[in-house]
Amino acid sequence: VNNDHVQMPNFIGGYLDFSGDQAARIELSQLTSKSGDCDPRTGFHDYVGPIVPSDNGKYAAIVVNTCKVTAVKDDQQVGFEYSSDLHIMDLAAFKVVKSVKHIDAGVYALGITDNGNRVAFVGRDQFAVIDVDSGKHRVVETSKDSEFMIPRQFSSLQFSKDCNTLISLLNIYDIETGTEKNLKWSS
Repeated sequence: VNNDHVQMPNFIGGYLDFSGDQAARIELSQLTSKSGDCDPRTGFHDYVGPIVPSDNGKYAAIVVNTCKVTAVKDDQQVGFEYSSDLHIMDLAAFKVVKSVKHIDAGVYALGITDNGNRVAFVGRDQFAVIDVDSGKHRVVETSKDSEFMIPRQFSSLQFSKDCNTLISLLNIYDIETGTEKNLKWSS
């Protein structure tokens, strides 16, 4: 309103079913443990996103972000605490098959391998790769204590076919050795 107040939608990200006459949002209620608006009365707000499918369409990586109001002054929310949980969904069965709690405090970019066993993410605190089955966590970069802003859009991270290399617009990261090379763009 007059550029003084920004209202975010209640729902960010998700799945839509286009098979009917009108698109219908598919609820992801199995993923949320708390609900409500991010206000002093309830204290919590969950929003879903990013959601990124694997290249082969078999799995999706889903992040559910929880915002908790930590400080209120004059009925205005002035302090927030974010937590992001990761869920792997089997898209054929449309069921969550794996979950990892508290991967970061807000996620901007996400990627998943074709077998659904490895996920990369860029969050408020770190850029990391998680082996979902073993729980092994490889940190590419850290950015501790940065401020998380609810993103207007999300980005995806791409894996090589063998799932051992992560490709971004700027770098190629070898997951097994932990080495990173700059991508060379031709003129």
